[in-house]
Amino acid sequence: MMSQWDRRANAYENDYTRAPIRACIADEIVEEVRNAQPSSILDAGGGQGHLGLRMKLVCPSARLTIIDSSSLMLASARQRLASHGKVDFIHAELDNLSQIENASIDFFTSTFAFHHIDDLRKLRALKEAHRVLKPNGRLLIADEIICDPQLIGDDDATLLAMGEVFYPDLDAQELHRKFDGFVEYPTDLTTMAKMALDAGFASTIRVVNRMVAVLDATRG
Repeated sequence: MMSQWDRRANAYENDYTRAPIRACIADEIVEEVRNAQPSSILDAGGGQGHLGLRMKLVCPSARLTIIDSSSLMLASARQRLASHGKVDFIHAELDNLSQIENASIDFFTSTFAFHHIDDLRKLRALKEAHRVLKPNGRLLIADEIICDPQLIGDDDATLLAMGEVFYPDLDAQELHRKFDGFVEYPTDLTTMAKMALDAGFASTIRVVNRMVAVLDATRG
């Protein structure tokens, strides 16, 4: 059975480039990678390899692993990074990184992927991130996180807020049509912070706007 992301793969290239927030977040992560020069990087939910390519360009010696649940997304990533060595592509879910060894990753990042799994799976994914990170390894997750308390429990208002951030050119009717058939699980700041703590991380969360925040943690 084709996953929602396999179905969406062909159109996602345009979706990725139309939202300025993605470029802003990518700039921040790439700069962190440039400064840290990790020997191993894992991009969880790395999709078509946009961020992976940028990280590889500023840290070419790193072993980069891109994980995604969509084989079609990974095929695009392979094409995008075809000229770069030391890149692995793994077809897997965010909460099942069994193909990655314990304490083998220096820098773990994920951008706008965690909100596609529910909170139980988010917690498992964070525990997997903790397992695969080396001691003092860095975790940097940017995602749809409800930062405005007025949005909590109001699905329609949350959808409109998501539209403001990611699809400002679409009206409410177009937004509902676009997201018809897709499942989203944006969590709130308090829940995300608790899940990170329960997974073993001491972390900080930086609010970017009403619907985006960055979880920044180091594995002790």
